Amino acid sequence: MKVIILTGPTASGKSRLAINHAAWHGNIDIINADSMQVYREIPITSAQPNLKDLQDASHKMYGFLNGNEQLSAGKWIDLILSEIKNSHKNGRIPMLVGGSAMYIRLLIDGMANICDVEPKISQENRNLLEKIGKAEFFKLLAEKDPMAADKIKETDSQRMLRAYDVICQSGRSIYDWQKQKTQGFLDDFEVSKWLLMPDRQVIYKSCNERFLQQIENGAVDEVENLLKLKYDRSFTVHKAIGTAEIIDYIEGRLKYSEMIEKAQQATRNYAKRQSTWFRNKFKDFTNITS
Repeated sequence: MKVIILTGPTASGKSRLAINHAAWHGNIDIINADSMQVYREIPITSAQPNLKDLQDASHKMYGFLNGNEQLSAGKWIDLILSEIKNSHKNGRIPMLVGGSAMYIRLLIDGMANICDVEPKISQENRNLLEKIGKAEFFKLLAEKDPMAADKIKETDSQRMLRAYDVICQSGRSIYDWQKQKTQGFLDDFEVSKWLLMPDRQVIYKSCNERFLQQIENGAVDEVENLLKLKYDRSFTVHKAIGTAEIIDYIEGRLKYSEMIEKAQQATRNYAKRQSTWFRNKFKDFTNITS
């Protein structure tokens, strides 16, 4: 049974190419492979498919998660495999589309079978982090798991919490667990792997134009509404590219023109980092330019 994966840097044109292919083929389910596009509060800033896109092609796993929920790589893989199964059951071809390179590599190469963490432990640790702050929590992590503290930034509360949860639950570092990889999750499928890599200047132009379009579509209002929910600022839902600059504008730290300029630059920088990662880590993919 066939599975298609289409990935590439942000603003490279993945979504449009996928929709065009689905329209031409007529039998494809587009399945989200972008870790930001799962959040229902940020359809504009995460560049989720619009109403016309949803009418033109079948889309799965977009905008289904609340912003105060986290989506681990393991849970994402479980959901992806379930959607692949459903597509095949319905006689359709699943096409995974998105730029979350790490998740896609784990899906192809396999991932560590890390222990489950009891919800009580996870909640207690989250409460502790909120009470004492990132700096003190990082010190606790360093005491319990020096290996994790060497690899995780003090500002990355999500990864700190995950590592602390695992060491509390199992007594072993998460990095010990990660040495025990499973086989690839798609090994039993016929997988077509496409990497969309247009010329860099084409991507940069697209980055600039897309952010302007997001602003026109209501990105500032979307972020204002997100802030009203008072989610922890460390939550992933706040990390869509351009959101930090919009928040700075809303809270008076940037002028409108500065917000536009800085957000466009942040998007181009992100695309550049992604391009480097894809060139180095996705050599088993077929490169396409459009």
